[in-house]
Formats: sequence, C-alpha cells, structure tokens
Amino acid sequence: MFLEEMIAPFAGDGGDDDDRPKTPKLLDVGCGCGGGAIEAAKAGFDVTAIDSSPAFIGRLSERCEQSKSLSISFEVADGQNLPAEYSDEFDFAVSAFALIFFSNPLVGLQETHRCLVPGGRLVISGWGDRGDSPAFRIIPDAVRDQAPDLISASNKKKPFLRTPEEVVTLMEQAGFVDIEITPNIRQTLTIPSAEEYFERFAMGSPPTKNMMMYMQHNMGDATVSRFKAEVMKLAVERGGGNPDGPIDIVSPAYFVYGTKGRNS
Repeated sequence: MFLEEMIAPFAGDGGDDDDRPKTPKLLDVGCGCGGGAIEAAKAGFDVTAIDSSPAFIGRLSERCEQSKSLSISFEVADGQNLPAEYSDEFDFAVSAFALIFFSNPLVGLQETHRCLVPGGRLVISGWGDRGDSPAFRIIPDAVRDQAPDLISASNKKKPFLRTPEEVVTLMEQAGFVDIEITPNIRQTLTIPSAEEYFERFAMGSPPTKNMMMYMQHNMGDATVSRFKAEVMKLAVERGGGNPDGPIDIVSPAYFVYGTKGRNS
C-alpha cells in the first residue's frame, strides 16, 4: 500500500555512479511480510529486504517462492544495525511505515544513510492525521473501552514519530539533504475481513502487540479477548458495516524524501 506512489520519483534515477548496473538497487528497511518489496521488484528494482522479525522474513520467502522471477534478496536484520557489507551499496532505500516505530529512529536513519551511495535517495512513509479517518481510531478507541488504564500509561511516552516535521529533523541530523515532504496522501485500503484487520493492524503493529502482551500479563486473557472483539466490531462499523465482508479503511499518510550528499 502506497509503495507505488512512494517510489514513483525514483524512476529513471540510477544514483551517482554511471558505472553501476542499470538495474537500481533498493533497500527495503522493515519490509514486514514483503508486499512493498515485491511491488518494488515488479517495478524493476533489484531489492534487498530486511526485517527484524524472522516470521515476516519467512512469509516473504514463501511469497518469493511463488514468484521466482522477482529480483529480491532478504534476511533477518535490525534496521538500527544493518550489515557492514551494505555500506555505500544502494541507490535507493524505502521504509514504509516501519522506521517511524524504531526504538531509536535516528540510529535507523544513520544506518540507512551509510548504506546509500552518494546521491542515493531515501523515502519514509508515516500515517497522517488519524483524526481525518475514524477508522484509524479503532485500536485506541478499543483500548479506551476495554482497558482505559492503558491509555494514561501509554501517554507518558511517545512511542513513535507522529509528524513529518519530526522525521525531517531526524533526517537532517542523520546527514540527509534536499529533504522534501509530500503530505496528505490518501488511499482506501480494502481488507477482506474484520479478522484480517485485527491481524494486520493490531498484531502487525509493534506498539500494539507489545501493549497486548502487557494487557495479557497484567489483565488476563479475557481482557485481550474483549479487546480483540471490540476492535473487530469497530472495524465493521467504521469500515462499511458488513460483518461478513470486506472492510474499507480510508488511510491518510505522508512521505518524506531525503538524499545522501554526494560528498558523504
């Protein structure tokens, strides 16, 4: 989702070295199950995808087995400690709704900067103003309903980057130049079912998954079950009202682009 729009400005830009292969090399940082990596490979990039989750990389491996013509390599790796051999290796890097959740996003940006060739470009996506989309309030509203004490506890610290301006500041600190924001990107995401919504947005979100582990440990399995049921109920109500059909989620987002200086 959003990946095609994110990498559109990269088309025809092969980096700073005319002797490099014509197929541009792209690093997907925090690739998840690999949907974005697959789309980038289909668009003609030589993709290396990393994620810290062995389960996600395993799923990407399965998907690549089904599409052996795609140029994708992948490995389990921490985006805050990328392999040494990645230095000055990639023409482009993408982090789709991943780096913003890192425990230390500045370190993640510095590592990605190291891995780009001079003149290489990075794009990061983050979720937009969740107030614009009631569907985006599903999980926090479910927490407020089923475990209100967790709301005040979670507000004591900021778990991830919330605005493009925060991303810009960190990108500048990491050494990126020519930074640009593309705001107010909107797409409608269709998810097959409320169960799939829960798996993708609750189980697939590190902060939410950690919160659920805390909830289970301190409040019991019954609270977790009620939370899941509330998430699915709200997803149906706010996603079209069909309990047995697809959920339509209007998703606001922003992109931030940056370039590794040619003298870096």
